[in-house]
Amino acid sequence: MKFFLLFILLFLYCSFVFSQERINNEQLDRVKVINIETAVKMAISENLLLRAQQHSLSARRRSYDTRFNALMPTATLSSTFARPNEILIPTPGRWDVSWQLNTQLVLSASIFNGIELLAQDYELGRINYADFKSRLKRDVRKLFFSLLVMEESIKVMESTIELAERSFMQADINFRYGLVSELDRLQAQVTLESLRPDFVEMVNTYQNSMLLFKEILGLGIEDNIALEGVLDPEVYELDIDDLVLAYLSSRFDVRRLEQLIKISNTDLSASRNSRIPSLILGYSKNMMFVENPFGDNIMATDSWRDTGRFFITLSLDVMSFLPFMPRSTEIRNKRERIKEYEIELSSAIRRAEIEIRTIAMNMEKSINKIRSLELNERLALRTYELASQGYNAGTVELLSLERAMNQLLEARVRILQEKFNYQAALLDFEYAINRSLEGI
Repeated sequence: MKFFLLFILLFLYCSFVFSQERINNEQLDRVKVINIETAVKMAISENLLLRAQQHSLSARRRSYDTRFNALMPTATLSSTFARPNEILIPTPGRWDVSWQLNTQLVLSASIFNGIELLAQDYELGRINYADFKSRLKRDVRKLFFSLLVMEESIKVMESTIELAERSFMQADINFRYGLVSELDRLQAQVTLESLRPDFVEMVNTYQNSMLLFKEILGLGIEDNIALEGVLDPEVYELDIDDLVLAYLSSRFDVRRLEQLIKISNTDLSASRNSRIPSLILGYSKNMMFVENPFGDNIMATDSWRDTGRFFITLSLDVMSFLPFMPRSTEIRNKRERIKEYEIELSSAIRRAEIEIRTIAMNMEKSINKIRSLELNERLALRTYELASQGYNAGTVELLSLERAMNQLLEARVRILQEKFNYQAALLDFEYAINRSLEGI
């Protein structure tokens, strides 16, 4: 009986271990490994804000494709069954039946301005969409590399806390045996406790950034992802003067303002052309039943009378020529708006050149700083090698060895952080000139 119970317990334990292992494996299988290119593709295909931009562009494209509908005549078909209040002409009945077909075509110079406005508005939508897509790619790449740096920083912080814990434990033991003072013990404890809030803040920042990263990629909060990649940016030798001269006009903000000036000029022309006489071509067919609709045959063709007509009208808005009237005020306001856009364009070009040069200086500063940090990293590596040799020889304590190792890790993280600064500036620079430096 005891053997049987032991067998049952062993069986249940093995089943529990097997199920836990299966659950862990399933959780690992659900982890999505994402590299930088995969992240960019996911953002382009799944980002909700980009989808909204696509719908906006589609609406503008539809208006652009049907812009020549402005040259189509209007047509209305209606039927009326009425009883006049006073009968002026004797009729068989008190009720009238009629149907009307009215068509009209208005030809004016402003119609062609409206067609041109739809084309220019679609081009503005394309610029806005391309700008949003380019910024999305840049932000995804920057956030991806930022998360890589945070992961490495968290690992170093964990190592630092572990080292501080061991240092405090050693100081506590030495204090009990009278080898160190209470002040030394308290200093070790303060060092340890001061690291914990920083670690919590670091983890919290990483988690918030990861949530933002998932939202940009169109993933759910519960999705598990793992980042795959290294931060090793390529260093470029830049000729800023040539780049500014060649690509300043291709910036999205410059192109947007140039397009807004074109739209405003076309809109101003439309307001001016509204003062040109319009030609109206129209035709109406108005069929009225002259008999009693309740007693006579309504299908009889000889009982219907056509009072329709064909007409050609020349229309002129006289009030638009008078000063201080709405049309004149509108034209003056549109002129002022064009001047405002032109000033904004000049200012944007100046700011853009300053921005490009500032980013380039930051990139140069990061390159020099990386070289200095790499020298510091080599010194920390040599220190660790000497500490390792001393530890193997028995002349260096374990804590000293771990402290040297921690300094080496911190030096490498600082290099990684500065490489991120350079990579972020590089991405900002490519966005600022709207070009990838790989092809230049």
